[in-house]
Amino acid sequence: MKNLTDTELMVSELVSKGLTNKEIAGKLNISRHTVKAHLENIYLKLEINNRVVLAIMYYKYETC
Repeated sequence: MKNLTDTELMVSELVSKGLTNKEIAGKLNISRHTVKAHLENIYLKLEINNRVVLAIMYYKYETC
């Protein structure tokens, strides 16, 4: 998680709270396409492939 940008961390946090891409876009005032791009970058950086794994990783990161 340490190699993610600030925006990617915000997206990760919102994913971990169960928000949809549309809800994340609204909260961060960005498009759904941009949210999707951030998620793709996050998945590549963390070598994962879905938001459930991301939510678990973010929770572990925040609780350490």
